[in-house]
Amino acid sequence: MTVHVVGNACIDLAFWLPAEVPVGATVLARRWQKGPGGKGLNQATAAARAGAEAMLWAAVGDDTDAELIQSHLVREGMDIGGLYYGPGPTDVSTIWIGPDGENRIVTAGDQAAAFRPAADPLFGSALKRGDVVAAQGNLQPAATEAVLALARKCGARTALNPSPLRDGRSPDLAVADLLALNTEEAASITGEMEPTAALARLRTMTAGIVVLTLGPQGAVLAEATGEPRPVAAPMAMAVDTTGAGDALFGTLVALWAGGRDLGSALAAAVRVAARKVQRPGALAGLPTAAEVRELVRE
Repeated sequence: MTVHVVGNACIDLAFWLPAEVPVGATVLARRWQKGPGGKGLNQATAAARAGAEAMLWAAVGDDTDAELIQSHLVREGMDIGGLYYGPGPTDVSTIWIGPDGENRIVTAGDQAAAFRPAADPLFGSALKRGDVVAAQGNLQPAATEAVLALARKCGARTALNPSPLRDGRSPDLAVADLLALNTEEAASITGEMEPTAALARLRTMTAGIVVLTLGPQGAVLAEATGEPRPVAAPMAMAVDTTGAGDALFGTLVALWAGGRDLGSALAAAVRVAARKVQRPGALAGLPTAAEVRELVRE
């Protein structure tokens, strides 16, 4: 059984700032970091470290930055056969992390925007009954919908983290057997600012499982039937929240694919995310495979 993560891979340029930056100002970063990243790569790495046989399907450029992404996959023991090499530079994200650990991200995503994996017979032939296909919002919504529809046709389960919302809209939520998103994304999709109302609306938009993440308050799990269940997060001093949602989603999908009870899987995923926010960097701050095993056992 394989967890296929279909999304983006890019180069992250992260800057830790001493204070908020006023318009027109120039500030000196406390530190900076360059390395592979992107929601797809982060989530595939988290899934692999949680014990899944994970494979990333993503488009990169024809430059040396693509080699950094390929090298990372090799180090993590993942197959590089899902990388597509397009003309031009690999996508890049610039991340500003404030003194409170919160982030602002700007991404140039031309490679992801042009990526159409469902149109390639290689992708379809790789999907097997019982696999899980997980996607995010980095591709065009129609491309993501085609991927998840093909996955269901092949007998795979589908998971969707509709972030970022490309052009303000998400893929059709009905294609997801498991939907995971934060309160800001839920409000944008449903028009409901209050989390309880947003969750109720989301449950009418998909017949599957809904996970609403609440940052330091943990998450809420709503299965197809029954009352929503809150999952508390451990206390954590946030240094950098970048990638916390990816850590949670990748871990959750891996444990779900492995047959773990959803409540237990989400509790473990919340613990992994809480460990992540205590470290700088998105991919660089992900807990190691050994740490994830320990957090999952808790």
